[in-house]
Order: sequence, then structure tokens, then C-alpha cells
Amino acid sequence: PLRADPTYHLASEDPDPRGFAVVGCDGQVAGTVTDVWADRSEFIARYHEMTVAATGRTALIPVNQCVVRGGKRVVEVGALTAAQFAGIP
Repeated sequence: PLRADPTYHLASEDPDPRGFAVVGCDGQVAGTVTDVWADRSEFIARYHEMTVAATGRTALIPVNQCVVRGGKRVVEVGALTAAQFAGIP
């Protein structure tokens, strides 16, 4: 996670999704992004860490499953409904 290594950061021209709502394919809020996990060997973001609203647990969402809408401050995940996030391991 970016919080573990202050030398890594998101590109200034990209939206920082931390604090954004995570929205499922049903348009409902599933939780909130709390951090971004970086692949230090390839210098890219791999996962968005989130707190699941229904359970309070932490879950990781693969970045390639997300659409970040900076203007709306949401991260859309088209593969799951908001309720299904409770079952993420």
C-alpha cells in the first residue's frame, strides 16, 4: 500500500481515488477506497484497498476491474453488485 512507502505516489495528473465511494454494477455504494497498492517492480497500481460498508472489513479490488471517475469521486466496479462486496475474501 502507498501508506507503507512514502517514496511511491500516484501521478499528479491522475485522480487519487482514496476517499472515493466504491459503486457496484447496481449503482449502489459498496464502500470507500482507503489506499492504493502499488506493484513496485513495474511501477503501477495493482489494487484499490477498500472498507466494505456492509461488514467494515478491508478488501482489495484489482485496478483493472475499476473505472475511476475523478469528477464524480467514485470508483465503479462493473463485475459486482454492492451486496456482493461483503463476500470478497
